[in-house]
Amino acid sequence: MKKKFEFNFENKTVIITGGSSPIGRELVDSFLDLKANVIVIDKISKDNKNFINKYSNKVKLFNTDLSIKKNVVNLITKLKKIKRLDCLINNAAFVKKKKLQKLHWLSERTIYRCF
Repeated sequence: MKKKFEFNFENKTVIITGGSSPIGRELVDSFLDLKANVIVIDKISKDNKNFINKYSNKVKLFNTDLSIKKNVVNLITKLKKIKRLDCLINNAAFVKKKKLQKLHWLSERTIYRCF
């Protein structure tokens, strides 16, 4: 008989980037159903008030634009205060070509240096 593989996320801390996107919302809902502590990192626009209304009491939200270096550095400073991180889901995406041109600073060296 095959053993079923299950994860227990109860009281685990999960960070989801791009959490307000359609895929991100499904991920947030799934981890909330598993009783995880969910942290969402995303750029929430004024047009996306539904996300804030639905999730503001259920998740910790960092409303930030990850395409701006200063925002990423500030975010990392805040995230260092989290005592435990069990899961990171990189779901954020950049869709505008102009934004991509500004991301030359974003490299593995930059990210690792911040930690």
